[in-house]
Amino acid sequence: MRKNSKQNLFTSTRLKLDLIASIFVFIILGSFSFVVYSLLTQDIIYQISPVFKSEQISYYINADELFQNLRDQTIFLLIVSDIIIFIVSIILFDRLVKKMLEPIEYTTNLQKKFASNLSHELRTPLSVMNMRAEIMSSKIEKAEKEEKNENDKKLLSDVKGGANIILKEISGMTTLIDDLLFEARIKYIENKPEDVTVGEILDLIQKSYETLENNKNENVVFHIDNELKLHKHIKASPTHLKRIFNNLISNSFKYTESGEVKISLSKYKNLGKKYLKIEVFDTGIGIKKEELPKISERFYRGKNVEEEFSGTGIGLSIVKGIVHANNWHFSIQSEEGKNTSIIISKIPLAEDPLE
Repeated sequence: MRKNSKQNLFTSTRLKLDLIASIFVFIILGSFSFVVYSLLTQDIIYQISPVFKSEQISYYINADELFQNLRDQTIFLLIVSDIIIFIVSIILFDRLVKKMLEPIEYTTNLQKKFASNLSHELRTPLSVMNMRAEIMSSKIEKAEKEEKNENDKKLLSDVKGGANIILKEISGMTTLIDDLLFEARIKYIENKPEDVTVGEILDLIQKSYETLENNKNENVVFHIDNELKLHKHIKASPTHLKRIFNNLISNSFKYTESGEVKISLSKYKNLGKKYLKIEVFDTGIGIKKEELPKISERFYRGKNVEEEFSGTGIGLSIVKGIVHANNWHFSIQSEEGKNTSIIISKIPLAEDPLE
């Protein structure tokens, strides 16, 4: 299915380029034929007109009829030649475009295959390492309970601490690999939008909040516009929406230890069309003004969070990639030490025939 989707993408690109080329060739041939027709007819008239001044010839041949026949034949020949040139040009251009797209298609398929293989090649050893570290930690914990010598207990405790550090690092590495692969697949794997209602979006937000380790923050506010009906829906991938909320909400809680996190959904109109706006606002540590343009770049982390907070610096990059893949709009507003607001807008709401 995904392979067919990619083939359809390249086929549609070829057809679009062929259409553009057809328009250009048609315009050029039409202009050229008009010039040729004008020059030929003028030249023929100029060359033959003196002949018809003779009364004997003009008696037997009708000049106007002859000129009209010559014009008709010229037009016919130009049309036939234009059609032949047009068809040959489009066939040659299509073959050229196909030849040009082949290496791009090959590279795209190679990147897809690489991402898939990389996922397997990296996850397998990490899973083995994680399993070994868990077994080691479990055995050390058991030995620690049975051991009576204080020095040996301390040694076992230190080894257990090392095993836990290994487990933590493996978990972080696994998360990073998952994020990188997900980001790569935004471009290379088929986006399957579905009808997702506002009510289902709220459920996704709630689940994202509940899965957080630090969701004990009681200062979280969920707000939905009164005019926004729960049955209204958008076209989006639930997987994409889930990743957006997971990343944005976890970031807000991570950088807001004692402040407020507000998640709001609202409806607005622009040029007669209705759109959904998603905003995640927090009163956390904020972002420096000069860092705002870079904060959504891959692996970029603000100077005020590098040492104190763990993370990969790829979460916002994934969110921005998903937003752009769906032709939505992404923006960040922030004041250092005060608040941060991340807004996703221009999400088309389906028209309601009852409204």
